Amino acid sequence: MKLEARSLALASGTVAATLFALCSLFVVLAPEAAVWATRELFHVAVASPPTLTGVGFVAGLVFWFVGAAASAAALAGLYNRWVKQ
Repeated sequence: MKLEARSLALASGTVAATLFALCSLFVVLAPEAAVWATRELFHVAVASPPTLTGVGFVAGLVFWFVGAAASAAALAGLYNRWVKQ
């Protein structure tokens, strides 16, 4: 079975961008809880609540969509190359 690289890339990019949007909403609605979650879940020292600008949000959406899509496309390409037929 071969993977459809384009479909997997689009699906992965969409999921990553959606998760980024949900995370951004969490940061906007509950900044103190976001600081706590970052410290406790990722073991990263965050001193103050993060700020999120419109430009930062759009840049993050693009970054996560493109990064996840490129990773999924590479994965599908390598899988298809190495799969036994």
